[in-house]
Amino acid sequence: MSRIIFAWELGENHGHLWRLLPIALALQARGHDVVFGLKSMASAQRYLAPHGIRWFACPTPTNVTTLGREIATYADILATYGATQPDLLGGMVHAWQHLYATLQPDLVVIDHAPLALLAAKRAGIGTVQVGTGFTIPPTLSPAPCFRPWEASNAEAHAQTQAAVERNIQALFDSPQPLTTLLTADHTRLLTLPELDHYAPLRPPGTTFLGPIPEPDTGERVQWQQPDKPHVFVYLQVQPWLDTVLTALEASGAEVIAVIPDLSRETANRHRGLRLYRQPVRLLTLLAGCTLAITHAGHGTALNCLLAGVPMLLLPQHIEQLMVTERVAAMGAGLGILPAYVETGFRAVLHDLLSNPKYRDAARTIAARHHSVPRDRALEEVTGLMEDALTQRP
Repeated sequence: MSRIIFAWELGENHGHLWRLLPIALALQARGHDVVFGLKSMASAQRYLAPHGIRWFACPTPTNVTTLGREIATYADILATYGATQPDLLGGMVHAWQHLYATLQPDLVVIDHAPLALLAAKRAGIGTVQVGTGFTIPPTLSPAPCFRPWEASNAEAHAQTQAAVERNIQALFDSPQPLTTLLTADHTRLLTLPELDHYAPLRPPGTTFLGPIPEPDTGERVQWQQPDKPHVFVYLQVQPWLDTVLTALEASGAEVIAVIPDLSRETANRHRGLRLYRQPVRLLTLLAGCTLAITHAGHGTALNCLLAGVPMLLLPQHIEQLMVTERVAAMGAGLGILPAYVETGFRAVLHDLLSNPKYRDAARTIAARHHSVPRDRALEEVTGLMEDALTQRP
């Protein structure tokens, strides 16, 4: 039996956990001891405890110096996690090493956990990295800018890049490029090329495994009105939420909306919609769905594409904006920036419901990947990890 640590440091939503948990359970079923290092203790208690999986809280930075501007590169993301502060960076990397020394893992699996990766490299522990295009950029020397319209900040980006690279290189005896230091022994992209955040920069021949089958948890609900369009909604409460819900009520569609932080007052104002605060089983709903409206989270967008469902996307941060741009570029949906939701939502909703070109584009993508088994990525990744375990010194 081998011990495998699954590390997840960055990112707030459950997409990282949904990728890692099926892999961990598959390896646990094969007799391996799996342990998670993550930030969210509530998620650990809710999703890991029922499976008898142990976990620990990963090192988390405090008193991080702010950038004073929007993040625009992966180096900026590292800076917001303490990489421009030598003592803070060194303290967290060494904290990971102390955890490794106590737990004695045979392999570390990385999902958006750059400091856990650096610590594993320093400790000589094998690593496998999985994730989306955003969490695994094609290069970090220099890190590509995902806000190219902010040309005036180019010098600030370069200064941050230099500080991050200098401090990370100082952790190693032989300085290497940042791309090398933050590349695992094995890396697998769990996405589709159509949704790769860095598609124009990705080297030819890059392997995309597609999604890990996510736990289809939540309440089982069904469409009840076959003669109407079916719209699935997954949003957080935003200042424009009433506008969106009012437009949906007026659209004539049957709507199933999951809004975790929905207030009772808002729910009472929109009794014509089927509103839920807890998750519903997504995959069964997508099979009969006409349109999905989300914040452009990667996992939901990926499932929509594979089901041939067009999307209306309302991104809230840069990673979601990059997903929105990819979906729009392939013709499978449209996006609206936060400042324009109030004025533009109704017209965009009508366009997506009435114009079949978006549905046709989404179905074309789904057909392109129809022959790929849904469990292919899981089988390949778990096989890769077991091979890495047998090859260790």
